[in-house]
Amino acid sequence: MNNNECRASDLQLLGYTQKWLDYGVLTPERLRSDLERFREPDGDESTEHYRFALFYEYLDSRERMSDAEINHILELAMEDPDGTMAHCAVMQLIQLDVLSDTQFHKLPSRPAFKHFDTSKTYTRHKLLRLIRREGPTEPVLSRCLAEGDGEVHRYLLDHCGLPEEFLEELADKGGNRKVRNLAWEKLGRGKRPRKKD
Repeated sequence: MNNNECRASDLQLLGYTQKWLDYGVLTPERLRSDLERFREPDGDESTEHYRFALFYEYLDSRERMSDAEINHILELAMEDPDGTMAHCAVMQLIQLDVLSDTQFHKLPSRPAFKHFDTSKTYTRHKLLRLIRREGPTEPVLSRCLAEGDGEVHRYLLDHCGLPEEFLEELADKGGNRKVRNLAWEKLGRGKRPRKKD
């Protein structure tokens, strides 16, 4: 089966469009496989599951992406009939390390990207990229404390040697209770006193 042999009705049955083939995200073989699984007696009838799996596999198979590929992914997500699935696909684009720093920082300016509420995830991964690139310097740590959430703070605790004063800040103002308790433990000051309400 080649692209020309893929029937529009088969694409529509699973929520795909011709663009999925044109952009090289969907192959005729994958369409055939998805159709076979869909038509099995106990096959998954939620067509968005097939599309999300393909989004994820496509993104995960890339070491890097071109600007055109990024545009294609965002366009397919914007046009997808299932908003939740499309949102998750865009989240994967942010989370997987397939974009250069320049591409990553340009994401918020892309019109299609603005369609999805991903600001929290984008900020989190912007900070994680900063930590990996520059290390736990004082300006990076200050920025992570001010802008970060529990996941960023936990990453710092698990992967970076942190100065005592920053551990104290995390023990007091960390993004969640688990982070605050772990920071306290790393300070080695024994049992944490309970705060009175």
